[in-house]
Amino acid sequence: MIAILNALWELFELSVTLFESFMICYFICSFLEMNFSNSKSVKVFVSGGIIFSTLVIVINQLTWFEGIYGIIYSIEYFAFSFFFLNGTILKKAFVSILANVVVMSTTSFASSCAAAALKNNVEILYENNSVIRFILIIIIQAFNAYIFGVILKVTRNKSISLKNNEWALIISVFSVSFVSLIFIHMTLVSAEMASEITVMLFVSELGIIIVNIVCFYMTNALSKSNAEAVEAKSRQQQQEYRIQYADTVEKQYEETRRIDASKVRGGA
Repeated sequence: MIAILNALWELFELSVTLFESFMICYFICSFLEMNFSNSKSVKVFVSGGIIFSTLVIVINQLTWFEGIYGIIYSIEYFAFSFFFLNGTILKKAFVSILANVVVMSTTSFASSCAAAALKNNVEILYENNSVIRFILIIIIQAFNAYIFGVILKVTRNKSISLKNNEWALIISVFSVSFVSLIFIHMTLVSAEMASEITVMLFVSELGIIIVNIVCFYMTNALSKSNAEAVEAKSRQQQQEYRIQYADTVEKQYEETRRIDASKVRGGA
């Protein structure tokens, strides 16, 4: 009976790995405006999901919590987008880090919240194949799907328009946040501490997550502002061209009238 339960649990974890990997791949492809209507794009998407899943399975065989090695996932996402998807390098770097930040944020937030509520060590939640862990995994994946959906809805049909220094600053914020979340969560996982300290670290994680949310909406607002500025400049240039064209036509008309008038006087 135990062997059957263990096999079912492993099947469940494999299913979650596949679901999360394909969800992340779909998010990255959609964010970089992949056209899913053609077969080539679908093949790229499926291949990406399989590649992402394979790396997760390999790392899970080595450790039950990736910790700082979670950065490997962002490198993998960036390499995939670099070779197979459209978009600028900075945009690809941004979405590669963003996807990892979302997953890390939901995982750390949900597990830390559960540990604080149950007054357990986070490590116990990861190691035990319990009903609580089962529910926690489902909640985390639901959060991931919801957040990815919100991001895609906010950015849908919008081309993110940022300057290089703006991209660099925003990517830096997400990178530092990601590393900070990892170290805080590693502390929660690996160290025995009083419940008060656990709550304090949980609040710290929550603060970092809120900073990331604000940063994302600032990115969207800044992009919108830049796009409006570019559009306004374009309209201004078009208006100037129209004024110049009207002036040229008027001058030509006046010159033609002057020439015609001269011819009339000459003929008289």
